Amino acid sequence: MNSNQMGSTPRIKAIDPAMAKGKAKELLDAVVKKYGGAPNSFKTMAHSPAGLQGFLNLSGTLEAAYCRSRLDTKLH
Repeated sequence: MNSNQMGSTPRIKAIDPAMAKGKAKELLDAVVKKYGGAPNSFKTMAHSPAGLQGFLNLSGTLEAAYCRSRLDTKLH
């Protein structure tokens, strides 16, 4: 198995939410509170708090749009 296949060691180590500091900790704590845990992708993105914040903003916008479209469907 080469390093690009699943099961290989990650190139960027995920941040443990309990060990995070500053804005990364704030964001990961919010993720854990909302979802009950933090996916590895979020913990890895926390190396760049601005990147994680942008992803969470995009995710929230898409989630809101999805909920609005479902509500519109039920109302019509």
